[in-house]
Amino acid sequence: MKKNKIKTLLQRILQLNTFSVSVALAVFAYQGFFSRYISDDYCHGGLINNYGFFGAIQTHYLTFSNRYMILVIPYLTGVFGSHKLSYLPALLIILWVIALVWLLREVGIALSANWKNLILFLFAGLASFFVIYQAPNRYQSVFWEVGSVVHFAPLIWTTFLAASVLTVIRKRNTKKKLFRWGILFFVITFFIGGFSEMNGALIFSLALLLSIR
Repeated sequence: MKKNKIKTLLQRILQLNTFSVSVALAVFAYQGFFSRYISDDYCHGGLINNYGFFGAIQTHYLTFSNRYMILVIPYLTGVFGSHKLSYLPALLIILWVIALVWLLREVGIALSANWKNLILFLFAGLASFFVIYQAPNRYQSVFWEVGSVVHFAPLIWTTFLAASVLTVIRKRNTKKKLFRWGILFFVITFFIGGFSEMNGALIFSLALLLSIR
């Protein structure tokens, strides 16, 4: 009887902590609704309007920066309407929590740990909250479109990539399938690296560490 009460109490504490983290992330998402075009957002929008998507990528790459994927999100924002920009931070936060839950689930399976969904969400929420909270310039990294494309979005795609790699490893595919997955991961990594050279360096460093036995 006493064990059941303790178990129930711990479950309530876990639920309360998960709710608190969800509220904190919701506050960050709400702050993102006040995002507007500033600075380089207009430059990128002008490039896309004048040269088209692929022409803008070529012009930007040859003239301003080697970040060949930096115009993807501004292009999509323009397609769906510039007023939809305010939803971008919330969308990115949700995607990152999903990616972290997936990654933590795969890590738990690899460690033979029976982590429940609530625990996975709590850990994912805490990780995303503290990273966003401790960002040196939160507006530039999360709420500003160009800044989020360079700093925040690549982190999300890298988390999805790491989770998918662990999933493929866990399923123990044949060499032929692993070769196909390797090609796909190479292409995905190439595109992720195009958002920011810093993220490309991070992926390369992680791959180098994993290759050391």
